[in-house]
Amino acid sequence: MLISSIVIKLVRKGASVAPDYSLTIHGNGTIIYNGIENVKAKGEIEKTIDEKRVISVLSEFKNINFFSLDDVYPVNNASNRPYTLLSILIPNEDGTTKTKSVLHYFGSKNVPKKLIELEDKIEEIVDSDKWVGTAEEKFSKLYSEPIKETKAVENVAKIPVQKSKSLPVKPIVGVISIFIVFLLLLFAFYSGIISLPIENNKKSNSNKSIGPKITVFLPTNNTAVKDDYYTKYSFELGDNIYIYQEYNSIIVDENNESDFMMEINVTSIGGEQVYSSNITLNQIGDCCFIWNISTNESWLLGDYLVSLTLVDNILEKSVSSQTNFTLSERTPKIIVLLTASIVNAYQEYIEENVFEIGDKVYVYQEYFDIKTINDTVCDIYLNLTVEMNDTMMFSNELNKSEVKNMAHLWWFTTNDTWATGNYTITSYLYDYNSRESVNKKIIFRIE
Repeated sequence: MLISSIVIKLVRKGASVAPDYSLTIHGNGTIIYNGIENVKAKGEIEKTIDEKRVISVLSEFKNINFFSLDDVYPVNNASNRPYTLLSILIPNEDGTTKTKSVLHYFGSKNVPKKLIELEDKIEEIVDSDKWVGTAEEKFSKLYSEPIKETKAVENVAKIPVQKSKSLPVKPIVGVISIFIVFLLLLFAFYSGIISLPIENNKKSNSNKSIGPKITVFLPTNNTAVKDDYYTKYSFELGDNIYIYQEYNSIIVDENNESDFMMEINVTSIGGEQVYSSNITLNQIGDCCFIWNISTNESWLLGDYLVSLTLVDNILEKSVSSQTNFTLSERTPKIIVLLTASIVNAYQEYIEENVFEIGDKVYVYQEYFDIKTINDTVCDIYLNLTVEMNDTMMFSNELNKSEVKNMAHLWWFTTNDTWATGNYTITSYLYDYNSRESVNKKIIFRIE
């Protein structure tokens, strides 16, 4: 795990007078605060903290088993409710990343206490109060005029105390008469002598439970079929994002046909709409649907909110649901790194990971997501090292500007100075255009 490349992000999306801001913590100790609304400091502010404090936060993610928490802790009528989104991105040594996001709204049920405590610890370590405001300052925004309890006590003290008086007889007789009439009416109702027109009310109340339901609504990176999908909340610019949903309780007419409309909207955390689409269906089918959303350079990096509305036109009822995802810059990837005995051409090789002393060893690699200029020119640095027990046996490097094939072939010849055993090959790639890097390791053996 490369600690310096880890990214933690805490987003507080406010409503009304609630603070609206985000905190991004990088593994090297860099903090980026972005204040949006209802905060003491608006805009971006950058500071640095000790890496040890970042490590202490990472240990809390592990202690609460963050990756096992639910992705969303929902709430009814989530529209315009404040929410908190906590996410973490952990790069692996093989070039892949492990990500997890947890979203909960104000008023969500069953939100783990340990999650709230982790969010509070992040705020404490970053010392966000100086930008967002202290608890007292936030409270004063909600209640600009303090409650004057002492004045209320003084007013109570001025109320004169009246002496008790005996009640007159006539009012007592009247109250008793009304009570007797009430008992007679209650007896007649339960005996069936009289009835109340409440059947229509019962019918209307029962209809309240009838209506469409959205049972699954989440982002994925594959064209899923019903009950077969892989949830993913972090994407890179240019990715296709598939929003998978399942629904039920759709009403059909006498011809066994339905009539319902679905509309999806994607907005940035700042409220800018970047995607909108709708579809009307008259067949229920498998009760699932997949939205295909293509991102491009016009999309801003950051968090996005996805809102879905399903309207049953027969029943004239609707239901809504929300989910979220994060969009980040594309980073270079080494998708293939292997040793081979023969390499004829691009993607034509015979993979081998056991050699003998005196053999020629080919190291074939392919890379992806390199930032190019006009789709024809790149600017990357490649480095390859071969080590055994911290002893360097081979090293080479080069710069490339051609996009062709996005692959490279290294080779070296072993000799009597090479001992038998396991060797580690490390490939390092740096993209000058995107200023991003990646490395990947593999093992081969000499016998």
